[in-house]
Amino acid sequence: MTAKYKDFAIPIPSTARALAPIDPAARSEACVEMVSILYHAEKAALDAFARLNDPSIVENCEIFLHARPMLLADESAHMRDMEEIIRAVGGDRIRPAPAGFEELWDLELAQRKLPFPLSARAAALLILITESLGYAYLYHLANVTRTTNARISALLRSNIDDERRHIQVSMNILRQALSAATPLDTVELAVYFYAFFLLSRRAARTMLAALANVGFNPYVIAASGLCFTCKLLEMVVEDALGRSAGARLLAGFSSLSSPGPMRLFKAACYLPEPPYVWLALRCFARMRRRFPVEPRQSRGEAK
Repeated sequence: MTAKYKDFAIPIPSTARALAPIDPAARSEACVEMVSILYHAEKAALDAFARLNDPSIVENCEIFLHARPMLLADESAHMRDMEEIIRAVGGDRIRPAPAGFEELWDLELAQRKLPFPLSARAAALLILITESLGYAYLYHLANVTRTTNARISALLRSNIDDERRHIQVSMNILRQALSAATPLDTVELAVYFYAFFLLSRRAARTMLAALANVGFNPYVIAASGLCFTCKLLEMVVEDALGRSAGARLLAGFSSLSSPGPMRLFKAACYLPEPPYVWLALRCFARMRRRFPVEPRQSRGEAK
């Protein structure tokens, strides 16, 4: 992957309605719990980024390897920032990771379900989804937190700037992969998108409850995060493939990202897992590796 690195214009996450201010002093324990979730998310990202140069985890990718030192430094700093914020809002320690998140964050558990090594495009998709959802939440948290502690605001905004760089990395890897993608490659990405939903169901329920505890309308925040993620994916797909059916589909998802459908999403998180779904995913991945398809000519090469 040697295509030119593109600096995407990251949009501002929007909400369907105005958000009420959050006062950490009034909801100290809930804020500590929420920031603890962010701390564990940063730790999981640090562990994942540390393995980007491990070919048994992720296929080698020039952009990933080039960005790895920056990603590791940022996530280490973010963990320290979350610890400082917890102390600033009156907490004495990081709370344990809540139920459900280990399915997203524990690499050993993930290896029992997902086929490894991940392709660079699949890894970029999963990182882009998690980073964009986290970015949208941090953006809203930084803009509605009502506090006299200027340090808390500064740390939140600094984290937002760093996460924007991480999003750029994932968008560029995905853009390069899609520019020469075969139909099976796009099917693979759709399969991984569904796999991420299955892995994140318990975590999503926990996160919605945590958002409500700090004073947010959880469905408004969830809708904003999903809409933001779909817009980023739409930008990548349109840049790589033009105004394709995939870009139009993502635009449709964005229009459905409102609080009402988010209640249906929460209900879907309680549905039982389809039988043999992980076996089917691993079989599909083995078939892709055994019968590779030559990549099509990229848009840039065609020109």
